[in-house]
Parts: sequence; C-alpha cells; structure tokens
Amino acid sequence: MTPKSKNKISDDEVYEVEALVGHRLSETNNKVLEYLIKWKNYDSDSNTWEREKNVFAHGLINEYWNKQPYSRSDFLKTEKKKTVKKTSHSPVTPDSTQENAHNGNPSLQTPKTPITKAQLSAAPPKKNGWDDIEYITNIFHCGNDILFAEIVWKNHKEATFIPTRLIRKYNPLKLIEFYENNIVFSPPSSLV
Repeated sequence: MTPKSKNKISDDEVYEVEALVGHRLSETNNKVLEYLIKWKNYDSDSNTWEREKNVFAHGLINEYWNKQPYSRSDFLKTEKKKTVKKTSHSPVTPDSTQENAHNGNPSLQTPKTPITKAQLSAAPPKKNGWDDIEYITNIFHCGNDILFAEIVWKNHKEATFIPTRLIRKYNPLKLIEFYENNIVFSPPSSLV
C-alpha cells in the first residue's frame, strides 16, 4: 500500500477505513464475510479485501449494509445456498464438471477428453517427472472445491488429470502459463 503523501509510515501504524466499497464470501472459506476496504489517505489501487472480524469500523459496516438492497443476513443466506448447490454434485463426470464450471469461467469447462479412473492421478505417468509437463489443456472443477488439470506430457500419449494443488507445488510455472493464456479479468459486480 502506498499512501498519497510521502510521509514515512511506522510498522505498527493503524490504517483508517474511509469506506466499504464491496463485499463477498472469502475465496478460501465460504463461511467468512469479507469487505473491500477503501483506506483513508490511500488511492483506490490500494483497496484490499479484509475479513469482517478484522474491520473495527462497525458504524461504517452498518452504514454500508443500510445502503444495500438486501440485509447482511439475507446475503449470507443466499450465498450459502449457492455454495451448497455448487458442491452438491457427484464426483467427476463430464456432465457435473460443466455444471460446476467455476463462476462461469470458460477456462474451467468439461474435460476435453473423456475421463477414466486410470487417468486420475496424484503423480506423473511412468518415465515422466513434474518437469515433463508439456502443457495444460484445461482446468475443471470437480465438486468439493477441487480443481483438476488436464495435462499433456512430453513422453506420454494420453492426457492425465491431476489436482492443481499438486501442480502448484511441483511445477507452478505451467499452471501460471495456463492461467495467463486463459483467464479473463473483470471488476467485481459490486463495483460495476
């Protein structure tokens, strides 16, 4: 965060909230409400998502929800219902992955090749290592917040499906390369 002024900031400075400009359920825990914070004396580029329990401006929180077309509790009920619907699908089938496409993201679609149990893996195919990933063709949602990558290997004819958490650990550059080529950014709907 860079302040508008060039005053030196101490490590233990308390930041003041100027306004709440958005809200969402946490991407890591769908039971946690987060607010998009506009910090006093900082540009909008410095806005950050903060957990509700870390926002001590209770008056601003009440004022924010009074301006919304629905209450805080209505938002939480609606979002929890959406989350239950997203994760209530059966495990990997081409039909369920299409329904589970993450927020309509076109890069998280039905696998390009039919999935067999043998293709689901937690390791590279024989005679291949994590560095032998040629490219990732697709990433799809598999219920229970698990993302699988459809991988083409340098020395293997068939694609395999590996959880993205493993690729993040062993060959993150291929995952970044896939997202750089496929992801589309748009502002949160609460800011439009």
